[in-house]
Amino acid sequence: MLRALATALLKSVRRDFAGFASIRTNNFFLFVALLIYGAMESGVAPIASYPFLFALAVLMVFPAFSALTNKIPRVRRQLWPLNPALRAALLAFAGKPRALPHLPAIPVRFGGLLANNLRQLFSLLDTWLALAIGIVGRLAHPDPAAYPVLSLLAALALSTSVQSPFALDGDSGLTRYRLLPMRGWQILLAKDAAWLAILLLAVLPLAVVPGLTFGLTSLAVARYPALRLHLPQERWRFTSGRVLWGVSQCILAGMLGFAGALLPSLALYVLSLLAPPVSSPRIPPRLRVSASKLSRSCYHRLMAKFKPVRMKPKSAGPPQGAVGCVVLILLLLVGGMLFLYLVMRSHAT
Repeated sequence: MLRALATALLKSVRRDFAGFASIRTNNFFLFVALLIYGAMESGVAPIASYPFLFALAVLMVFPAFSALTNKIPRVRRQLWPLNPALRAALLAFAGKPRALPHLPAIPVRFGGLLANNLRQLFSLLDTWLALAIGIVGRLAHPDPAAYPVLSLLAALALSTSVQSPFALDGDSGLTRYRLLPMRGWQILLAKDAAWLAILLLAVLPLAVVPGLTFGLTSLAVARYPALRLHLPQERWRFTSGRVLWGVSQCILAGMLGFAGALLPSLALYVLSLLAPPVSSPRIPPRLRVSASKLSRSCYHRLMAKFKPVRMKPKSAGPPQGAVGCVVLILLLLVGGMLFLYLVMRSHAT
């Protein structure tokens, strides 16, 4: 009986592991894959990637093996011929992982929205990876020279989630943003404030300036996919992103982070936050609720007796701000290469 029970639970866990496919386009996983590839090309063992692989494996195994009995239908569990002792033992694994269930509203304007954003971020494995890097890096590396690099790694672990900040809100969350008396940049600022608070908590034991520089630059680079692209995410999983924007985040944020250029990264962040498509009184296009989503709401169910008017489909124009984002990225790349050239030239002389 115990063998059949264990087999059923393992099958449910194996099916649950399919949800971790999102890690393939995670920025931190791409960094670890690059470490492994470089070590294999050099003909050495990828020892430097072992701690990161261990951390990723531990974080993925924990949600997969939690709430084991909830992965099996309740009716089927009741049909199992178990004695009271085994049923009591299974009840110990029936809980669902939750993050900050009783987080109160922060006593500021729109503090409830900020608290909700924090709860969403704490339900992602990226957050716990960044916090683990900050704590373990402080305890395992007494040399202060390693703290800036570890701070950049903690910021890198969080950088993928900024490409899809509204993925966990759902249809009701998007409707709430339309009804709130807030501009588009205020909604984004509430999202960014929660993300920066977690980043500051992760890099505080290490080096604050490199981590915040990386984080602000990542937010500025990922502003376009955050508003224009739809990247679905799941709770208690690693977030997925687009490789192009992830590489852009790593290059630009890495250069400014290593240089400790906090003021230029802050200027880039403010520029991305106050851009015309974002600072307009209307909600950004990514947050607009389509008619198909509104048709599932209670209001439209009550108004079902009225025949909706069929609108002519409008041709979607080119996305706004795409040319500006490309020009900005190219200018930053040229500026970063010029900066590295000047630094190498000064060291050579």
